[in-house]
Amino acid sequence: MDYKDYLDRFVSDVQALTDVVTEKTKQKASEAKLHIDIKKAETDRDKAYRALGRIMYQIEMGTLRRDENIVKAACSQVTEQEEAIARMKKDLEARKKEEETGAPTVNAQESSDGSDDKDEDTEDADPDPGPEEKADGAEKKDGIPVLKFCPSCGTGNDPDAKFCKKCGREI
Repeated sequence: MDYKDYLDRFVSDVQALTDVVTEKTKQKASEAKLHIDIKKAETDRDKAYRALGRIMYQIEMGTLRRDENIVKAACSQVTEQEEAIARMKKDLEARKKEEETGAPTVNAQESSDGSDDKDEDTEDADPDPGPEEKADGAEKKDGIPVLKFCPSCGTGNDPDAKFCKKCGREI
């Protein structure tokens, strides 16, 4: 083997190694992004739990009229986040299994034709519900009333309220 053949083979080997490293880096970056997406979904789920807790507290204290639609909407937000987290974790496990075995697996978030497996209802949903969606005078966002909470007693008030309806403190 002469010097030129040696250099050509060396360059070829370095290029192949670079391709492998690049592919592994892309996989790891994709996994890291998925971990971040899971954390974001968990944060959104926790916010939905807190909103549900506030609603239930307000109902129990008598400062918010019980409306099954509000409670169901709050519960469905928690459920949606739980399902999204489960899908992402399943996808992450499939990616790890693929990495271990080297065999490609079907992406949990994509169908075999490559189209997204997302609910079309979520994309068409109105992100800013109109004023007709009211409960106890409070505007709703995704079926949950948007309330202005009193810094003193924590009571939920109408978004346009200037004073707390329970303690009278200025909001």
